[in-house]
Amino acid sequence: MQLDAGLARRAVEDIVEEPRRAVASSPGVDLSCVLAYALAARSRQLIRDAVLAVLLFLLLIGGALTGGLLAVPVFLVAWAVVAGELFYVNYAVIVPKLSRKAFTPGAAPIPHSAGQADRLTEVAQWDGGNVTVSQSFGPFTGYGRQTAAWSYPIRADVPKEGADAVKPFEIHALYDHIASAVENLRLPGVRVQDRLLVNGQDLLVDLDAALSKVLLPNVERAPVPRVQEKVIRDLRQDPSGRARPYLALQVSGWEGELVTTQFLRFYLSPQRDVLFMENSVTLLAPVRAAYRSVDTLLDRPTFRQAAEIIVSTFMRTIALLFRSVPELLGVIKHHLGSKRRRQLREIKHRTFNYGAPLSLRQDASDYLYYRYFQKIDTEMYTKLVGRRVFDSLIDFLEQHEIDTSDLSDQKTIFASAFSIGDNSNVSFIQSAVAVGQNAVGRVLQGPGTLSGKSAQPSGGGQ
Repeated sequence: MQLDAGLARRAVEDIVEEPRRAVASSPGVDLSCVLAYALAARSRQLIRDAVLAVLLFLLLIGGALTGGLLAVPVFLVAWAVVAGELFYVNYAVIVPKLSRKAFTPGAAPIPHSAGQADRLTEVAQWDGGNVTVSQSFGPFTGYGRQTAAWSYPIRADVPKEGADAVKPFEIHALYDHIASAVENLRLPGVRVQDRLLVNGQDLLVDLDAALSKVLLPNVERAPVPRVQEKVIRDLRQDPSGRARPYLALQVSGWEGELVTTQFLRFYLSPQRDVLFMENSVTLLAPVRAAYRSVDTLLDRPTFRQAAEIIVSTFMRTIALLFRSVPELLGVIKHHLGSKRRRQLREIKHRTFNYGAPLSLRQDASDYLYYRYFQKIDTEMYTKLVGRRVFDSLIDFLEQHEIDTSDLSDQKTIFASAFSIGDNSNVSFIQSAVAVGQNAVGRVLQGPGTLSGKSAQPSGGGQ
């Protein structure tokens, strides 16, 4: 928030000043604390832009009237403003307040108005909520990039060897069994939660009226951040509903730098003969290197570091000078109310999208591994949780006298690594695995990257 004016602006405009849209979950982040710093940073950045706009006027008008005599001194003043702000940010905000040894969440800046304070309280409710409202195709807003997805149908009416008949079960019992098994893994940072996922464009039009009233009690306000457990339980047996409940199995490591989440869903057919299961894996990768300067800053800059700051802000001063006027005009336009009128018109015409427009944690991710161990730990978290889910699923089915030989023969591991035969019923989306003869799989290509090109086939499936 302190170093990236663009991110701070989006945080304020798309979250703090956006009461009609949902707020994306940011695992591992105290969102209201971050936004308090964003508000403070935004106020300082706007003051800087106002000063630069005045200096730009003097540079252009005064320079023209004096034959360019004012150009150099005015630019030097602007350069001093930009460099001075960077010195202030680094050594009056980041070092004394945001370093590892100094940071205290309770010492976050106090909002300037009661309205901002109330809004941050509302945002904090989303941090503890169980509803995710997306704005685009992917439903997992806030949880990072989807790295794998697969689904699999299981026969649930075939008794296991030696059993006369299967024992009926409720789908809720299966969810509870798997949730308990994953929680007992005792991995650091494990969190198991039921979440309801819905697209923000469906709230006004396509949802059942009763459910729409639950999620959106006031059409001119944001959806609710939390629904009762009964709502989620009732939706578990709706295979085509536009609001779908998932069991979110989350593991965070590296002090929140890595967050893997597996979104698990089951559906038992009305005839109780087929159990359909799906799993989607998401990853929040480490934040960008540019945001890590707090880890390397000294309490006071050396002469060389001070010189580097002054030199590095030369080109930045030119860019900020010419950007200052559009920035200020954008703020004025934002507060004139045109956005509010447009939103009310879209709500009236039932075209408004209530989905979260921004996830701060996701937007700050670099999608690079900075350490080899981060890559290995990501695989470990995913595979350990996947194996526990797979084992507990088999255990639950066998407790209910259901044949699991087909599932075991597939050697399915509930993660992004599988070993599957040619006649598999498993389907994949963007997985690191390919199935079948001469199949080509997606791989993590090159050191550190989270995406890559297809591997070359070498005979059988890879």
